[in-house]
Amino acid sequence: MKRLAVFLPLFALCAACLPAAAQTNAPAAEAVPDAVAAPAAAGAEAADLAEAALRDGIPSLAFAEATNALASAESPEAARHALSVAAAALERTAPPEAVLAWLDSLPDGDSSGEKDSRHSPLVTRHSSLLTRHSPPAAWFRARALSALGRHAEAAAVLAPARSSLPADDELAGPVLRDLAFALLSDGRPAEAAAALEPVAAGDPAATLDLARLLLSTGEPARAEAVLEPLAADTNAPPAVAATAALLRLRAARDAGMQT
Repeated sequence: MKRLAVFLPLFALCAACLPAAAQTNAPAAEAVPDAVAAPAAAGAEAADLAEAALRDGIPSLAFAEATNALASAESPEAARHALSVAAAALERTAPPEAVLAWLDSLPDGDSSGEKDSRHSPLVTRHSSLLTRHSPPAAWFRARALSALGRHAEAAAVLAPARSSLPADDELAGPVLRDLAFALLSDGRPAEAAAALEPVAAGDPAATLDLARLLLSTGEPARAEAVLEPLAADTNAPPAVAATAALLRLRAARDAGMQT
């Protein structure tokens, strides 16, 4: 699970942070790479190869190996990790329509017990992790939808994912931040702030995002209050501390202009 954070880039609350391959002027959806043509690795070996390929900038190989790892995973954790690496790799090589198409190829989670030939035998053994509605799949679906400008749909996908994740799950923070991004982009800043507040205290990136959001909606006093604990944290990374200091200066300036 800890390795998942290495491969899942976080959305900042700005459209510039969307993946380059996911811009709305992307070419028509490309065919999803065929995992059958990949080297005959499986399980942990395929997962390790997928990680290395993604890290080394070979997303097509990473996707193929992660799909193989997904089909042969022997634990829920391994299945979730493989799905996440595969989706992250696909984001780098294909437009958002292709990401959505691949996610739609995952099982829908019905209880029929039938195995999907693409993901057998994991479908029946770990269907709660491999369905197209599972939190990792929902997160990548929302990223693709937001990249297409379909922010309301992205928010609708992320809301149930947020509810199903424990607060200490490493995906909880990214899901909440992307939910806030989708809500803000959909013209719902108050809801976006409410989505970020539960994780802001323990997530410096979410704290900075919440402060930016509050400044953009004309609430400098709240922004300064949100930033105060982070500014007092002597263990904060230098880049985080510097950004917090700049945002506090802007908050003080904006507050002064309101008086």
